[in-house]
Amino acid sequence: MWMLLKTAVRAAALAVFLPLFSVSGAQDSGYAAVLRINFIGVEVRLANTEEWLSLPANAETPLGPGDSVRTNGFGRAMLTFLDDVEVFVLPDSTLELLTFGESADGLAVSARLRGHTIQRVRPDREIASFQIESSLLTVTSPAELFAVWAQDDQIAVVTVAQGQAEVSAHDQVLPVTSGQGIRVGVSDQVDEMDLGTPLNAARLIGLLDGCPGAMQTSEGVNVNVRVGPDIDSTVIGNIADEEPVRLLAIGEYAGWYRIQAFSGFGWVQYRLVGHDCEDLIVLPSNTIEHNIGVFQLTADELALLQPFYGPPEDDLWFYRSIR
Repeated sequence: MWMLLKTAVRAAALAVFLPLFSVSGAQDSGYAAVLRINFIGVEVRLANTEEWLSLPANAETPLGPGDSVRTNGFGRAMLTFLDDVEVFVLPDSTLELLTFGESADGLAVSARLRGHTIQRVRPDREIASFQIESSLLTVTSPAELFAVWAQDDQIAVVTVAQGQAEVSAHDQVLPVTSGQGIRVGVSDQVDEMDLGTPLNAARLIGLLDGCPGAMQTSEGVNVNVRVGPDIDSTVIGNIADEEPVRLLAIGEYAGWYRIQAFSGFGWVQYRLVGHDCEDLIVLPSNTIEHNIGVFQLTADELALLQPFYGPPEDDLWFYRSIR
């Protein structure tokens, strides 16, 4: 039965337009989560296959154990488990569903992540087991509302907006409560702190590693922030004069500072920043930042994002447009 469905999906994927996909790889448990495509740039790979199938916006499809979803720099998708657990997959992310089922003890879910997700769990939902794995940490118990950021093999972050999560890393099991964040690196180092809002990973990294500074211009004008340490690099936003920032690095030619501001990272000219920082990390001149952003948000998506990225007017780097 499942093989017939998969064959049908492969044929359907070649159609010019298809508003609803019907796919599943849930051979093991018989359960399938529902994946909804919120914005273009989402692909699905079925269990035991290599081909990625592109899905149109507003499509819905079952997703079973062994199936994967990935987003490009624009794509967003919502994965729902029995209407009780939601996993919001943000741009530049890949999520593989490992297991999904239900027993007398409650819901059982496990997944493997590279990228950015926000999870919402119904408070009264019985959970038998819940895991989100990355290369550096595993969330072993979910909070009611929390985010995971696991962009590469160097660092992973978990932040909690409501409830308490548990994270396993480097042979430790660590609680993360509302308003807190935890960062795990490749060494045995684990950093925890009370973060407050907004609860995004870049802000946590800036507070942990950054040196305080502030924009400082003689004319009181806004300062352009660029994706790289070069006057020809794309401008991704601007910061008002006297606005505080966190300095993380200096360009190898000493003309630019890498800063954390809003929910991302960027570069500003050194002469426009006031600070007392010493011994900043030196980065090469070809460094380019890859901050994610979202387009044409719905009200439901905005409600999920605001605890982690703040209101749209405070972070135009992240919020590109709203429906």
